[in-house]
Amino acid sequence: MPDQLGSWNDGKAKSDILAFIRSVTTPGDGFVAPADRIATFDNDGTLWCEKPMYVQADFVFRRWTEMVKADPAKAAEQPYKAMVEGDRAWLAALESHVPELLKGLGEAFGGITTAAFEEQVRAFYTDARHPTLGSRTRRSATGRCASCSTCCTQTSSPCTSAPAAAATSCARSPRRCTESPASG
Repeated sequence: MPDQLGSWNDGKAKSDILAFIRSVTTPGDGFVAPADRIATFDNDGTLWCEKPMYVQADFVFRRWTEMVKADPAKAAEQPYKAMVEGDRAWLAALESHVPELLKGLGEAFGGITTAAFEEQVRAFYTDARHPTLGSRTRRSATGRCASCSTCCTQTSSPCTSAPAAAATSCARSPRRCTESPASG
């Protein structure tokens, strides 16, 4: 059986989670019938990369960098200046720069349609690489391809099949896989 938490370091947290999963999915004292299983998650770094930054921040920062390339005058104003200068201290203290943050987000995404935003997100997940690891960001931390995570979370294993097989594996999902899982 493949390592279901392959990106995790071996240790107590990983072994405890895997032991819990075995206990509730294997007939015995702790078994929970599939129909009764409910999963909840906290945003504690287990669902997506948070180092060196959250994926969402990477997405926004890349957009700001594109905007400076398109309009070099933006390099003199925040938040774009921090991007150009690589000012990690300014970026790390974003909560102290709410007006600039809101201005940058408004300029980056204001006035675009939902479809245009979705297209930007899809392009990001297709092309972006993790800033320090160099791996593609297209897969979520769970090992499922990000574009079909709704579909794949309905199954018992990561999405490793062709689109048609993945789509038929979770008939309850309102969304269907439309592409093969990403590599790496």
